[in-house]
Amino acid sequence: MPAVHPRDMVISSEGFWGMFVFVRESDESKQYWMSNAAKDPYYRDQIREMVAILGSLLFEMLIWIS
Repeated sequence: MPAVHPRDMVISSEGFWGMFVFVRESDESKQYWMSNAAKDPYYRDQIREMVAILGSLLFEMLIWIS
């Protein structure tokens, strides 16, 4: 599924959206940057994809509402 934003843009803005994504680890919610997922290359790549897809869905919802 193509995303609205290019992959480079999602990766370069990781510092911004990383503050707003929370990951559940050991029965507690942690900010993405404070989690082990940010350190694991596999999970980090998966979360980047998730953020790109969420951006696409939000964009489609805005078009639908307009």
